[in-house]
Amino acid sequence: MNEVRRRVGYVIGATSVTTTADEAVIRGAGVCQDHTHVFLAAARSLGVPARYVSGYLWPGHHDVATASLAWAEAWVTGLGWVGFDPANDVYPTEAYIRVSVGLD
Repeated sequence: MNEVRRRVGYVIGATSVTTTADEAVIRGAGVCQDHTHVFLAAARSLGVPARYVSGYLWPGHHDVATASLAWAEAWVTGLGWVGFDPANDVYPTEAYIRVSVGLD
């Protein structure tokens, strides 16, 4: 997760919904969906089952989330599905609101 964020900077508008993980790495820039796709590709290349999660990050108190967020989950033996948010370089907390889960 840390390496994905180091290699792919968070740059709004650098990519689109059709950008591939390879393109994001080559550009060195992307947004949460790109960070998640790169993480998934890396995990799967290592034989680790991984899935795409779409949802929101609750900003707290009476604030409203203004944009959706993508993050990943990878299967960790003995723990189950563990969340990774490479865009923010953190592990998801109870403030992460899952809407859907899929392969990509």
